[in-house]
Amino acid sequence: MLEDECNKLIVQYTNPVTPVVTRWNSECMCLESCFKNKNVIIKLSEFHDLAPNPRGWDLIEEGITVLGKFKVASELWRGVKNPSLHTVIPVLFYLCGHLKTFLKDRIRMGMEKC
Repeated sequence: MLEDECNKLIVQYTNPVTPVVTRWNSECMCLESCFKNKNVIIKLSEFHDLAPNPRGWDLIEEGITVLGKFKVASELWRGVKNPSLHTVIPVLFYLCGHLKTFLKDRIRMGMEKC
């Protein structure tokens, strides 16, 4: 159904990714694939109740922002044959700082409760 609608709208189809519990990045990839198909999903929601509301799309985008950093980190570590502390610890500190900044921004904007 999604692929057919993409063809009708002449939009590049992105295969939806199903999250896998044993894969770190699958949640991020799932959100990314949904967001890439956003316009088509919204169009389909005229006939089926599929699309998130505008706040839902904002949350998907925020999820991509947060999880995307972890995706990059895990891909970096995967490329290293034998990760050692001097390659892992700086990335962990970066991720920790990223999360702190993200949470502070949400609290400052009054969005700590979704």
